[in-house]
Amino acid sequence: MMSVIYYALGVFAPIISIFIMSNYGMFINRTVSNIPHDLLMNSIAILDEEENVYPYFIIDQLEDNLVSYFNSQLHNKVDCYYMSLYPFTKTDEGIFLDTSGMPQNVQLHFICDYYLDYKVDKKLIFSIDISGIVNYEWGTN
Repeated sequence: MMSVIYYALGVFAPIISIFIMSNYGMFINRTVSNIPHDLLMNSIAILDEEENVYPYFIIDQLEDNLVSYFNSQLHNKVDCYYMSLYPFTKTDEGIFLDTSGMPQNVQLHFICDYYLDYKVDKKLIFSIDISGIVNYEWGTN
């Protein structure tokens, strides 16, 4: 009888813990991948200095909005996370850091450890074009 209990604990305990860890990681992945569209829209200026229509991201506001979103969604889920924003511009020669102060493309890099050595490492790109905000991700782990 005791061997059956030990066997059950030896088989089911690891399965349940793996299920809980993977579910936890999927929640964090979904939180990062499904950033609300309104949060991004609230971080856009429509006019440039000459009052021409030129939508661009306000980086400081975008960073504040993302920090507030991640803090509310990941509260009591992760001890800490690291987030960085890189405004960039695309030209025929390549991709370069945008220092104009009016970027239309931003890369978000998000990293957090959620259990021992398991981590979420995601990179997302947000771009403004004629159709609105376009976002996609790459380099996910």
